Amino acid sequence: MSNIKKFKSRKDVSEFLKTKNINTSNWTEKKWQSINSSQAEIHIQKIAEMMWDSYNESTPKELSSGEWHTPFGDKINTSKIGLEQDDGSWTMNMAKVKVSTARCARLSYVTHDGDIDYEKDIRLHDKLMNSNHWSPFEHCARAMSDDEYRTYIRGKCEVNPISEKVISPILNEGWCRNFRGWIPYRALIDNQ
Repeated sequence: MSNIKKFKSRKDVSEFLKTKNINTSNWTEKKWQSINSSQAEIHIQKIAEMMWDSYNESTPKELSSGEWHTPFGDKINTSKIGLEQDDGSWTMNMAKVKVSTARCARLSYVTHDGDIDYEKDIRLHDKLMNSNHWSPFEHCARAMSDDEYRTYIRGKCEVNPISEKVISPILNEGWCRNFRGWIPYRALIDNQ
């Protein structure tokens, strides 16, 4: 019995589970190296190395202001997405965001092989929204415009009450929740 490992969290056992996770992050090399140290438990060490390899092997696509980062977006066939909605107000981009959000939610229990039923994904998106299940809405994000970048500020700054101009210098521009330069889909919904 001496070779039995006691795990303290789901994170510890994630390598041994059939579920998968998605990580939308902006970690620096220093952050990755702090996780990927020889002091880490061996299974966590392996996962950190796999994450680091994936991070380094990816080729980021630069997006312009207003464009969307959509996980699994390159696998979405937009010609198969129907846009028949009651209000008719959303565009193909928003349909793709909805499908991507549903794909993030399905990640734990469905593989992304084979045909994707976009109508079911959009219904799942709406069901998640109506039931306030917000975690899948964190992964899609829209690139900020220059004005938005200056408007979204992390921390506090002094503002002149008369002129409404910033008195102290702003060093933390461009932050919306845990993203810099991006507005997560969830933040856009929360602010409506």
